[in-house]
Amino acid sequence: MRPTTVRKSGPLLTAFVCVSVLCCVGAGHAQRVPTVALGRTDSSVRGADWTGPMRLELTRALGNQGEVVMLPRQRANFVVDASLLRIQRKSVAEGLEVRADITLIVSDARSGAMKAVLSGRGGVRTPSDTGEAAETAVAAAIRSAVRPLGRTLRALPQG
Repeated sequence: MRPTTVRKSGPLLTAFVCVSVLCCVGAGHAQRVPTVALGRTDSSVRGADWTGPMRLELTRALGNQGEVVMLPRQRANFVVDASLLRIQRKSVAEGLEVRADITLIVSDARSGAMKAVLSGRGGVRTPSDTGEAAETAVAAAIRSAVRPLGRTLRALPQG
């Protein structure tokens, strides 16, 4: 009679162990995924105000990054500040080449200590200056700077 009782509880025990293992693995994985909040954006470029377009593109890029999770500043481990350093326009045989340079400064959300500096470059060639070329170059620079963010943050010492 006893072996039958053990056999009947076997599947239930197996299911419990599997769920426990999955929960523990999931919790460990969640702790390793860096959480970020978007901080300040500024620009050294004269002329147009880049703050709004940069915030929009940074939010989009961080959300699509896949290796970090965006949270409100109060819950994030890191804060990402961005600075547009330069936009260059240059005539080329095909028309116009526009290049943008951006820097991301990643800080600890609690202490404010700088943890990483990432830079990105982006560019576009277009037959004529439609006004969208600079926005496209800035968006490409932002994506370029955000791409290694998850890997960089996971490589930082924990603690």
